[in-house]
Amino acid sequence: MTRAAFLVAVLAVAPSLPEGCAKALGKGKASQPAASADASTPSVPVATATATAAATGTATATATAVATPTAPPVWAPPDTGGPLPTPPPPAPSVSPDAVKARALADAGEHKKVRTLLEKKVKAGKGTDDEATVLMESCIALRDKACIDTVKAKHPAVE
Repeated sequence: MTRAAFLVAVLAVAPSLPEGCAKALGKGKASQPAASADASTPSVPVATATATAAATGTATATATAVATPTAPPVWAPPDTGGPLPTPPPPAPSVSPDAVKARALADAGEHKKVRTLLEKKVKAGKGTDDEATVLMESCIALRDKACIDTVKAKHPAVE
């Protein structure tokens, strides 16, 4: 109740209200927007900026910008920039046995290569790379049975 009474007292006592407050209370003159020079084109108010000097209690200044009508925007599909690049195919995974066997074959340890890979290739579980390394070692050792076994399980390996 005291807040309402205080508000009424302040509004009644205040001799000069800012233009925006006076307009809201209906106690002041409503500012008229400036007429445009071209009467044929209707003016559209865009924005209103109001500046008030709060410390001095002086009157306010109002500026209204007027825009000319424009054509509505036209939708255009976004530019995709062409097809997306395809990622490179994943590198074939090389088994650790194949890497180890290749190192042994390069070192001239063909018997170790044969013992490392012969069971795996003979069972049909070896990769083509492993079969190739084993074939090279069998040829170096002149082991005809080993060569025939590799050819039987991996005919693509020569």
